[in-house]
Amino acid sequence: MTVTPDQLPAHSEYSPSSSEGWSTCADYINANRGLPDTTSWEAAEGTAAHWIRNECLMNGEDAVNYIGHIQKVEEWEFEWAADDARLLQPGIDRIRSYDGLFYGEHWVNLTTWLGTDSLGRPQGGTLDGGIITDDLIVIDDEKWGRGVPVSPIRNKQLMLYSLGFWESIARHKTQATRFLLRIDQPRHLAGGGEWETTLDELLAFGEWIKERVAATKQPNPPRTASLKGCMWCRRKEATGGCDTYDAYMVETLGLEFDDLDNPPLQIEKRLTPERRRVLLDHSSAIEKWLERLSDECLEDYMAGRPTGGLKAIDGRKSPDAWIDEKTVVTPILTGLLGDRSFTSKLITPTQACKNFNLDDFDLLLLAPHIKRGQRKPTLVPEEVNRPALTRANEFDDLD
Repeated sequence: MTVTPDQLPAHSEYSPSSSEGWSTCADYINANRGLPDTTSWEAAEGTAAHWIRNECLMNGEDAVNYIGHIQKVEEWEFEWAADDARLLQPGIDRIRSYDGLFYGEHWVNLTTWLGTDSLGRPQGGTLDGGIITDDLIVIDDEKWGRGVPVSPIRNKQLMLYSLGFWESIARHKTQATRFLLRIDQPRHLAGGGEWETTLDELLAFGEWIKERVAATKQPNPPRTASLKGCMWCRRKEATGGCDTYDAYMVETLGLEFDDLDNPPLQIEKRLTPERRRVLLDHSSAIEKWLERLSDECLEDYMAGRPTGGLKAIDGRKSPDAWIDEKTVVTPILTGLLGDRSFTSKLITPTQACKNFNLDDFDLLLLAPHIKRGQRKPTLVPEEVNRPALTRANEFDDLD
């Protein structure tokens, strides 16, 4: 199917980026329909990084060339820094290491697997990068987020991009049936990596996707909660939330509420390693869920509804802040106080060593006064392709 720009929907309900949700929960599309889909600061920051990355790849530039560049995304402005360029460049270099045809920020048609939308328009998504060689097809995706690690292993978004890229472009230019799915997530130690798969495996996945799309269109489709599937669902954060998600979180925590007086709740006293892993995997989701419960409880209290014995009191006052510091307050305040309007702050050791041409003698002079930062061990899944720390029992066999 040939697609013209005017035929493209502004946003596909069955977008690859939300595929973990609608392929897991049959009611995901209905649950999110009509809810506001606003861009967050984190998403806008990722968009800015994507723009710079694509500019570098399309124009043969390096990320360092954009230091100081200010990219506006909706109501936010992001200034590209030296650390940003340092983190982004290895992923750019990795893409350039492949000898093949590169397609950047390319929309791929997925109508074969997702069908058309309610207006009959094709559905698909925009991949960050696709590379075609004689014996390999590479699908590359950049994730700029710090919070949630993303793995390429059986990643539904990348598998859908692979199918669309193959059908629309790659199969007309190469006989390759091997695919390499890459995620570059330089700001999260547990994120990113590479996973190799085959065309046959992708086509089998495509058939499964067709079944999952059909399941969402049945009358009164069931809701199914899961960690990945619910991660970006707007329903769980909306007014009223999602009962299925709430029950899932209670079950994950192992809470029992049969006897509210003695004891208030029961939690497993001795966690198995597997159970502990499940709770750690859910830690971010649990924190956000508890925040929503707290907000709902406060709303109920202020509205005079039951809260289970909780009440609201005045909390700590947040610090006062200027409304418009740069354009309004600064000239007024400096006119009143002069230099006393500002305080100075000592630059960091990193800034001192990197931003100025200090010679070896200067560095030796500073060295005794620098407290070096320490790396904090981070827990990640065993399958993450990063060297593990040496454990104490690994020395037992040395004697």
